[in-house]
Amino acid sequence: MSSATTGNLVYDYFIYPIEAHAGYNVVNTVVYGAIGLVALFLIYKWFHKKGWKFDWHFFKSLIPFIILGSTKRVVTDAVYGGALSGWIYSFYQWNAL
Repeated sequence: MSSATTGNLVYDYFIYPIEAHAGYNVVNTVVYGAIGLVALFLIYKWFHKKGWKFDWHFFKSLIPFIILGSTKRVVTDAVYGGALSGWIYSFYQWNAL
């Protein structure tokens, strides 16, 4: 079934790409970005209310999480996208021995 034929915007742009492993599209990328910006703004307001400061030490402590999250996403896309699927399966085959 084509995702453009259902008439349900939530299904077409958010649920169907997950079911079909189709990845991102313009609509869900913009919505996810807007949700992320609103969440960032609310977290900033909450930190400011608590008296916590955004200084260099705070940003340095976030760098490992940013690198880990982006690396996990890249590896996941490479494995499920087919770029690394053969390598991963052969690695696990030898790892199981």
